Amino acid sequence: MLSNDAKALAQHFADVVNEAALEMALDPDAETSSSGVSINKGPLPPDTRVIPPRPED
Repeated sequence: MLSNDAKALAQHFADVVNEAALEMALDPDAETSSSGVSINKGPLPPDTRVIPPRPED
């Protein structure tokens, strides 16, 4: 459904993360949101690839 629309996919991802962040802010002891999203506070795993931001024009 969203595979050909990068903006729609990005918006969907942002919506899911924002909803999870709100739920977890209201219940700080929750380990996951109702949609199964978890937020880890520790450092990134050593094999995580971080994509640097693009320079602004």
